[in-house]
Amino acid sequence: MVLVSSGPDWATIMTAFGTVGAVMAAVGIAIWSEWRTAKRLADEHARSGRQLAEERAFSATRIEEERNLAREREQLAEAYAVQVTAGTLRGEQPDRRENPWIDIGDRPEAPAVLVINRGHYAIAGVEVRFFYESTGHVAEPRSIGLFPSESAIPPLLTDGLSGLRSAAGGVLTPWDDGMRFIGDFGSPGYGLPDLHPIVRWTDRWGTRWEYRLGEVRLVDGHAPWSP
Repeated sequence: MVLVSSGPDWATIMTAFGTVGAVMAAVGIAIWSEWRTAKRLADEHARSGRQLAEERAFSATRIEEERNLAREREQLAEAYAVQVTAGTLRGEQPDRRENPWIDIGDRPEAPAVLVINRGHYAIAGVEVRFFYESTGHVAEPRSIGLFPSESAIPPLLTDGLSGLRSAAGGVLTPWDDGMRFIGDFGSPGYGLPDLHPIVRWTDRWGTRWEYRLGEVRLVDGHAPWSP
């Protein structure tokens, strides 16, 4: 008996190809789906990271702004805690034996400015000028005295001492009594009514302040004293 070949079973072959193709498609879909999932997670992670960084930066900026605002308020309060008082120092009684025409009550007078630090921190570089409004003249003090508070020093250290003076350095602390600035002597009352003291100092933050006519303001260290 002779067997006759009927050729390849194309139906079986096509079925096999179809199965393989379906498997490959399924694998491809799974890989693509996994890639999309991984990409989405990566994008979400990056977006969350950027959002967190932005929130941290915003929070840091806001905290810094609040700190700066609090510091500025504290600086202004400390500046207004510097007390400035103007006065007059009368000189020695004139000797009528040298000039009988001099009135015994005509004692020479000099402008005086007292500066007291009533704040919480020390101030440095305290300077005073005497400004005469009518003429625009600005005069420097003739003498400067820095007086420490004896009550802030243990009695054992001050026993037997008088005329205490703070060491040089131009620093006025809250526990010092204050500083006294004396101008030049002149005729009684001459020029004193229109005299205004100008006081400058540097606070603990390195900011330069100026007192003028009851107000304080920030000022450049090299700014002129006259208006």
